[in-house]
Amino acid sequence: MLFHRDEGSGPPVVLIHGLASHTRVFDDVIAQGSKSYRFIAVDLPKSGRSRDWAACAPGAIADALLPFLEKQGLKQFAVVGHSFGGLVAMELAARRPKAVTKLVVASAPALGLPPQAKQLLENPVSDWALQFLARMPAYRPAIRRYFEWLWGEPKRLTERHLDIYAQALEAHRVWEGMLEAARAIAQWRLPLEALRAGTFSTHIVWGEKDPLVPLFMGSICRRR
Repeated sequence: MLFHRDEGSGPPVVLIHGLASHTRVFDDVIAQGSKSYRFIAVDLPKSGRSRDWAACAPGAIADALLPFLEKQGLKQFAVVGHSFGGLVAMELAARRPKAVTKLVVASAPALGLPPQAKQLLENPVSDWALQFLARMPAYRPAIRRYFEWLWGEPKRLTERHLDIYAQALEAHRVWEGMLEAARAIAQWRLPLEALRAGTFSTHIVWGEKDPLVPLFMGSICRRR
């Protein structure tokens, strides 16, 4: 089952969130822009209210999204992807360059993961850690500490933001999906030639204080 939100009117914009997230992270974007744009936001597999509608890999998700978007009547659209969703957005643009009018990528791990992370993800201990985390309740103080570290301006982190991410961590098989996606990121390669062949405009959005995905990866995304 693929859960999605279809709100607003105007030129269509596809919104794709990152890991441990769901469509609610785009609440403010949709609220502020719905008079000018039609937003189609999707919950990724094993995220939010979605189930296993695709394997948790950028290419597999893009392949499953394309026929879904066609059913929504989208012949041309802009696509916005954050973090892992940025990889999915780039795969969409690489597969259907004539359909994409604009590609916006925010804080996407365009270079994959370092060798040490790849080795750890392939280690059986990762599966054990996953099973342990899946049984643990979402501990609000731990969620707060993580996002205070992640946000460039922690004072702008509100209880509403924490509610959104706490809710995301309650999704069915969310931890399993994150491990599957992380392993896919470790094997992912930027479809550079296919992106260069597209005529769509590209916008790269990054936070210079981003502690998770370094700023230099943004320059990699721009080389198309």
